[in-house]
Amino acid sequence: MVVLAASIISKSGKALISRQFVDMSRIRIEGLLAAFPKLVGTGKQHTYVETENVRYVYQPIEGLYLLLITNKQSNILEDLDTLRLLSKLVPEYSPSLDEEGVCKTAFELIFAFDEAISLGNKENVTVQQVKQYCEMESHEEKAHKLMMQSKINETRDVMKKKASELDKMRMERGKLDKGGYSSISGPRVIEKTFNDMSITGSGFGSGSGLGGLGMDMDSFASKPKGGRPSAAATAPGKGPGMKLGKTQKTNQFLESLKAEGEVILEDVQPSSVQSRASPLPPSDPVTVTIEEKLNVTVKRDGGVNNFDVQGTLALQVLNDADGFIQLQIENQDVPGLSFKTHPNINKDLFNSQQVVGAKDPNRPFPSGQNETPLVKWRIQGMDESSLPLSVNCWPSVSGSETYVNIEYEAAEMFDLHNVVISIPLPALREAPSVRQIDGEWKYDSRNSVLEWSILLIDQSNRSGSMEFVVPPADPSTFFPISIGFSASSTFSDLKVTGIRPLKDGNLPKYSQRARLVAANYQENLASRLPSLRHLAADRVGARISIWRAEQSRRGEGILVVLAASIISKSGKALVSRQFVDMSRIRIEGLLAAFPKLVGTGKQHTYVETENVRYVYQPIEGLYLLLITNKQSNILEDLDTLRLLSKLVPEYSPSLDEEGVCKTAFELIFAFDEAICLGNKENVTVQQVKQYCEMESHEEKAHKLMMQSKINETRDVMKKKASELDKMKMERGKLDKGGYSAISGPRVVEKAFGDMSITGSGFGSGSGLGGLSMDMDSFASKPKGGRPSAAATAPGKGLGMKLGKTQKTNQFLESLKAEGEVILEDVQPSSVQSRVSPLPPSDPVTVTIEEKLNVTVKRDGGVNNFDVQGTLALQVLNDTDGFIQLQIENQDVPGLSFKTHPNINKDLFNSQQVVGAKDPNRPFPSGQNETPLVKWRIQGMDESSLPLSVNCWPSVSGNETYVNIEYEAAEMFDLHNVVISIPLPALREAPSVRQIDGEWRYDSRNSVLEWSILLIDQSNRSGSMEFVVPPADPSTFFPISIGFSASSTFSDLKVTGIRPLKDGNPPKYSQRARLVTANYQVV
Repeated sequence: MVVLAASIISKSGKALISRQFVDMSRIRIEGLLAAFPKLVGTGKQHTYVETENVRYVYQPIEGLYLLLITNKQSNILEDLDTLRLLSKLVPEYSPSLDEEGVCKTAFELIFAFDEAISLGNKENVTVQQVKQYCEMESHEEKAHKLMMQSKINETRDVMKKKASELDKMRMERGKLDKGGYSSISGPRVIEKTFNDMSITGSGFGSGSGLGGLGMDMDSFASKPKGGRPSAAATAPGKGPGMKLGKTQKTNQFLESLKAEGEVILEDVQPSSVQSRASPLPPSDPVTVTIEEKLNVTVKRDGGVNNFDVQGTLALQVLNDADGFIQLQIENQDVPGLSFKTHPNINKDLFNSQQVVGAKDPNRPFPSGQNETPLVKWRIQGMDESSLPLSVNCWPSVSGSETYVNIEYEAAEMFDLHNVVISIPLPALREAPSVRQIDGEWKYDSRNSVLEWSILLIDQSNRSGSMEFVVPPADPSTFFPISIGFSASSTFSDLKVTGIRPLKDGNLPKYSQRARLVAANYQENLASRLPSLRHLAADRVGARISIWRAEQSRRGEGILVVLAASIISKSGKALVSRQFVDMSRIRIEGLLAAFPKLVGTGKQHTYVETENVRYVYQPIEGLYLLLITNKQSNILEDLDTLRLLSKLVPEYSPSLDEEGVCKTAFELIFAFDEAICLGNKENVTVQQVKQYCEMESHEEKAHKLMMQSKINETRDVMKKKASELDKMKMERGKLDKGGYSAISGPRVVEKAFGDMSITGSGFGSGSGLGGLSMDMDSFASKPKGGRPSAAATAPGKGLGMKLGKTQKTNQFLESLKAEGEVILEDVQPSSVQSRVSPLPPSDPVTVTIEEKLNVTVKRDGGVNNFDVQGTLALQVLNDTDGFIQLQIENQDVPGLSFKTHPNINKDLFNSQQVVGAKDPNRPFPSGQNETPLVKWRIQGMDESSLPLSVNCWPSVSGNETYVNIEYEAAEMFDLHNVVISIPLPALREAPSVRQIDGEWRYDSRNSVLEWSILLIDQSNRSGSMEFVVPPADPSTFFPISIGFSASSTFSDLKVTGIRPLKDGNPPKYSQRARLVTANYQVV
């Protein structure tokens, strides 16, 4: 491909920007550009036109054309790919897509074109990479900023030290005359100056100060230098006393700062510094903090996507003696309010009397400066009428300007403080023009955000508005709007009404404070339509979504791929996947007609008939073909075709009829991942492979690490065996009984030689960290192929036994210290019991499996709750494959099925019978399972969780107490439960004070594993408490949970088998299991 020029022109052919990539005169390029508008037809969707010498590949962008001029021998697919990249770059540098806007950003656009195209060929870059190359954001700059911040911190420490020395000198001298201390305030203000300094520069040389660092100048704005006379100026002239000036070193530093452009304030009174000191800690012995956090997402067209209130009651006790108390609370009866108490709180007392007290009355509440959370609650189910603050944004484009009107309305129940409404803006060269505002505003040019601030919203200003003007912009640019505020009352209106002492003595004084804060409060775009799997529309880019919305408003068609197929040159269908309801006769007719439409001697990408469009690409002796409607976008069609053309060789290396037919199922699954409901998914080839194979990079890395350890251990064992053989030769002991123990190291060597990695995930199997070991060598194959001497020697004379040396013991102990499981002196009988299970003996085996993908919030609620099920069939003999399966299942809300393409869907939907479309074709036989039916359950809430885990970390003094509790649902008995809690890096294992089950500390990964073999009716709840050094509570998250169960959510089962040929139905067995694929508390 050779791109001659990339240009942006007006509809009349006027060249606004043109970048030539070959030697071309100005007259020549102007002539080519002026001729283009005459070649463009109307009433048809175009992508390119050709003349005798060149090809124009173009795309309209509002009132302009983005145009590539290429030679006629270039590849049209590559040309379109280049055009697509440039069409994404242009709005990034020129938000205003008109002649004036493009001319203003001409240099930026040309630089971007140069990064995207080199010597006429497209570079393999993305939009983000081009922006990064043009902006030249560098790691060295970041390092420079960090170094400057370090210098600032050091200087702050120096100033603090100087201020301390001067204060000490003042006290020693006992000079009480005010004039004598006028210059002492200088270092203190410098100290405050460095405390308020923040790094805001985005590039070298931007801003002012230390090499591209910007300073927060708010503190200087209201305190100009010389705003009041210094103490020296007002002191009487008689006795100014001794003035302590700055040292020479300090003066040199300040002079260097001044030389770099910093503003240094001196002679500021100490009172101004003291007014900004941090608040004093609470003086009451007991302080109760009641806080509710809002997580709200409001649709811009009305309605609420998410409205979640999470509350916490925390207690701070200054002295241990005051910790023997109980709190009496009360709250409003709010619908949807649910409480959760700390594991050490007496739940029965709380539920019956609303009293917060410890389970053990002899154990006080933790004391110190840290707050301990005792009770958490959550309010769900509230609607738009309960919002504390509603914000509406109305952008409208008028000519060359966009008028944005924003208004707020506050509820009567709250007085809101420090309200900040942040509106994202398009990239602007100057601040927006604010026409009217109730409050104050500030423009953050770095993040392109307009902040509207209202100090207090009460009865006097329950509503307000703001209007500003910016250049033309897409209305979606001004979303999402982020809102922040606080209030001194809460939704639950929870309060402490009194304190009960548990020991004789005076009742300690207490104070309480309540606050409501906005943790995440946003007004978002309207939600998109959900797709068939994982709400795939969320993975489609924002630009494509906006484009589709525009096309729909204009009445134009949206991209719909009717079918994706691979056919032979004669039109024989090898693989075809339909994405709309289409009969077999219809699709076969369309595919058979295609070869007659394809011409020869010309480069093709698509052909059209009266009803459909064929977009195709030859792949050796076959055609890869998309059938779309005629209203679809050809650029999107070609992008989809390009993705499929990369996928086909990945799954079918042999691109002939036989190779494609052999990998038909794999290709269809890949097509399903690439296209959903006729629309291309925003995925890459690697992502499609990962989704189909469910391959884990972490698992691969773990296996490689384990294999490396196995190899190292094998070498050590070989060395030990060699040393023992050498010792045997030196001793010359020929008595057979004397070498019984020598087989020990040899057996270990054999064990590592036969070891294979078969675990499908971390922690599965046994042995070295999740590896399963082939134990046949221990059971029946001792080293040397014959029984060991110890096994055959008579009992009379065992002779000398050579045990393990001290060095071997040290090596094994080191492995144990790292968390490895070392098996020693295993008897053959005990090993035989651990041999892998035998393959199924029944002719037909049905496996029903459901996998859980769950993400639970630590404060309550579910981020994701997804159940994916599979029914797989294993048939040992071909003759037993002519069968149908009769199934039944529970009627579960949100349950949807998906059958294999070769399964008769009508039969399944009407009678719940799993049978092949072609009754003369048996199910595949062999040792592998064939998935026939898949299903998914969505929409379940927190009450359906099989296992709930709550973690309560609290810091007390020099220790962090972590209480963890679990609660299991009644519907499942859970096996092999493992709850993995991440810990901070520790020098030794944590101190486990109490546990229901067993625990293990993995020092390598710094994880504490809590294991429960079985959770049934006898232990539906349990807890664990351990202590570690002080750590951030977030360190103990995410908590990973693993378990299995022998029943499923859908309760799907096979009730019988129907033979399709004469004879008795074959025997069959079925097994059901529920497993955790990804189950976390975050």
